[in-house]
Amino acid sequence: TALALAAAAVLTGAPPGAGPVLLVPVPSSAAAVRRRGRDHVRELAEAAAAELRAAGVPARTAQLLGRAPGRRVRDSAGLDAAQRRANLAGRFRALPPRAGLPPGCRLVLVDDVVTSGATLTEAARALRDTPTRRADTPVLAAVVAATPRRARAAGTPVPAGAFTVRG
Repeated sequence: TALALAAAAVLTGAPPGAGPVLLVPVPSSAAAVRRRGRDHVRELAEAAAAELRAAGVPARTAQLLGRAPGRRVRDSAGLDAAQRRANLAGRFRALPPRAGLPPGCRLVLVDDVVTSGATLTEAARALRDTPTRRADTPVLAAVVAATPRRARAAGTPVPAGAFTVRG
């Protein structure tokens, strides 16, 4: 329910679309799926899509992202935002949609928690590379929770790719 509400909230600021809302789960690593015994982000996306449909929003999940082969990343614990972005650069790749993207669709990246925004930034970069994506197809993001940001010293510039999560 929380993810469906977050998706609905970001859609209110997006251009209206005549097509469906495609919830695109950020892919978990194979090791994380084995450790948990399931792909919880995909499950969250499917549950959110069902909630949105129940509310009258044409929504479904779409597996449009995969992990780039041969690209290993470090554990991000202890890394600052810039280090996290560098660590994840090139980590995701766009998967071709089975039947192309429906005209007028909106893509909503979904993840469980956002910390620095590096994962969502990298996933959005990969989605922009989807061969059948039209330039006017918006790529949005919705998450279940966000970790609090540490306060920056006054006058410290906001790094490129950073964003602010608003309730």
